[in-house]
Amino acid sequence: MTAADGPQIDIEPLSPSRLGLRPAEWLRRIRAAVLAYPRLAAGMLLAVTVLSFADLVEIIPALEPVTHHAWFPFIHATHIVLSMILLLYIGHRVEPALGLLGVGWLLIVLAPYIVMRHREELPEIVRLLAMMGAMGFAIYLSAVRKQLQDVLHELAIRDPVTGLLNRRQFERELARQILVVERYRIPAAVVYLDLDKFKAVNDSLGHQAGDRLLIGIAEILKQNIRATDVAARLGGDEFALILTYTSLDEAKTVAERLAQAFREHHVSIGDQLVATTGSFGVVGIDRKSSVSALMVAADLAMYAVKNRGGNGVSLVPLIA
Repeated sequence: MTAADGPQIDIEPLSPSRLGLRPAEWLRRIRAAVLAYPRLAAGMLLAVTVLSFADLVEIIPALEPVTHHAWFPFIHATHIVLSMILLLYIGHRVEPALGLLGVGWLLIVLAPYIVMRHREELPEIVRLLAMMGAMGFAIYLSAVRKQLQDVLHELAIRDPVTGLLNRRQFERELARQILVVERYRIPAAVVYLDLDKFKAVNDSLGHQAGDRLLIGIAEILKQNIRATDVAARLGGDEFALILTYTSLDEAKTVAERLAQAFREHHVSIGDQLVATTGSFGVVGIDRKSSVSALMVAADLAMYAVKNRGGNGVSLVPLIA
């Protein structure tokens, strides 16, 4: 299947531009990270400044007495290492953009020392710049790791053809919704649907035509539900919805609206217009429901419509 056939998970080789490492994108990330972690960002910058004090005192004559303290040689020998540990921890565990901000700030703080001592302290300057470069590269790797984790997470929870959630993630979301219903006693419903005569489309026009039809159906579902609802492709031509804060009658209305949208939807395949209808089973979620009981009841309701010829909606009372 080509990318044009539908939404695909992007697993092409990562590059700096695709990771958002362009300056404008990094500035946006840094700003968002500072707004999200203001205290951590302020503490990090303060810590880097304090640790850099060991180099800065050497270029300020008035602070020369500080260098005679017993603790000074230790700080002078380890301040970059301590800064590296701090920034790598923040970049790895919290947010790569914050780590990059720390590296940039460290370079700014040490810039006077680098400029004034670059002739007589060349090995020291090279060491400083090399370690800051290593920190920046390590943070880059953290960004790569984070994006890879996001890609793998999407691969694990989404259907590759339609971009909807897969069956496993749908059942997790349904179990979570049952707990919400049990705790807050709010109405919710499950809509289970199966496309009518979809196998005939695959057999006569090929799987590419079938995939295009599935993608169109997925778009209809996404356009007719709210952000708080959940849509999934369970496999083949089977789909399911979780409608939150929705009574059984309201869920029936949603299912009827979707059935009408299915009837009006056509996909152009070559010189043919392909259409389909759907059989819908609607089940209310009770606070004592289980995932398996809901799925079985919704499936039975859907097959009741199938047995009547399809293209309709069937309801089941609350399932405990």
